[in-house]
Amino acid sequence: MDDLKAFELFNNCQPMRLLVEGLHDDAKRIGLTEGRLVAAVESRLRSARLYVEDDPWAAVLYVNVHVVGPAYTTSVEYYKLVVDAFGNVGEARTWTTGGAGTHGRDPSFVVAGLAEYLDRFLVAYLRVNESACS
Repeated sequence: MDDLKAFELFNNCQPMRLLVEGLHDDAKRIGLTEGRLVAAVESRLRSARLYVEDDPWAAVLYVNVHVVGPAYTTSVEYYKLVVDAFGNVGEARTWTTGGAGTHGRDPSFVVAGLAEYLDRFLVAYLRVNESACS
């Protein structure tokens, strides 16, 4: 296993929490809701058995969708606990993906774009954690 990929994503296949950033008013104007984003991401994490709600020590999958006018950006970021050289424990972003586009006033297009980035994360995560997820 590549050492950098192991650092970025390996956590012994432990479930993670989900944090979806609140939406700008422009997102609401096209009918995109935070609940729809949460449902899309949570269902994928649950189907991979990688979702936990209330564990403060769990890694975090952070999702941010920002809509302004006809454009949107999406980011999916993985945060896990790391220990520095002095033994201090903290949360650090170790992996990220995302992009930008236009939505044509169709919230389904934004959700589909998010699903693509989430799939990238899950493929990479499951590949690195394959032996632990068996």
